[in-house]
Amino acid sequence: MAKPQIRKIDEDSSIPPEDKFQYRLQAVVPKSKAARVVEIFPATADNYPKAIAQLKDRFGREDLLVQIYVWDLLPMVMKYAVSGRATTDLPSLYGELESKIRALESYIKKYEVLTEQAKKAINILRENGFTDPNDPVSE
Repeated sequence: MAKPQIRKIDEDSSIPPEDKFQYRLQAVVPKSKAARVVEIFPATADNYPKAIAQLKDRFGREDLLVQIYVWDLLPMVMKYAVSGRATTDLPSLYGELESKIRALESYIKKYEVLTEQAKKAINILRENGFTDPNDPVSE
């Protein structure tokens, strides 16, 4: 079950909490850390908010997700900087970087925080002559 669907279920006041609990149990990956957190609580209406709070405490750290995305970007950029243009599949690198940066931007927009590491990654690419052919600024 996708995150937006889960959020809709969580926010729907017409669904009883014990039913929401069952949806949540079905939504987590079996035997995952999240599943173990949810399964600790008996599936009752009273325990549903406790289970959700526990999940948010354990896995809802948006600031950590931003750090993970940034740390995931840096090795790709450094590999390009070291190996150079001749040995790098630039379209593949650009596609990978673009998808990771867009994912990072979703968190940045949500919290209006632009990390310096992401800016540095983009600047390293530009300094090494890599430009997006669709970007009018880089022409």
